[in-house]
Amino acid sequence: MKSKLAITSFILSLLPIIFLLTFFIIRVLSFGEVYLNLLWIVDGLIFFSFFWIVISFLSFVLGIIALFYIRKNNLGGKKFAVAGTVISATIFLIVIVLLISFVARGIPFA
Repeated sequence: MKSKLAITSFILSLLPIIFLLTFFIIRVLSFGEVYLNLLWIVDGLIFFSFFWIVISFLSFVLGIIALFYIRKNNLGGKKFAVAGTVISATIFLIVIVLLISFVARGIPFA
């Protein structure tokens, strides 16, 4: 039996990626343009940054808890827990670094 916490961690870690792709698809369909403008990327990051940080942190914590729970109860799903933890930590770090670089360059968050 696989750990439900591990699967939850993995699914939560994929949500920011899914929302970013959805944001870009909606932008392309609404404006009819195929190219991605840097301003769209900044808008998407700023719009979803709080959501990404919260969801990534939650997914990371659930993945760590799932790893301990899997080891303690000898359950399956270790790969899901590790993947969720790695993906969420990566997204969390990327968003933090990008937000810091936007602030350093003076890009407004309005």
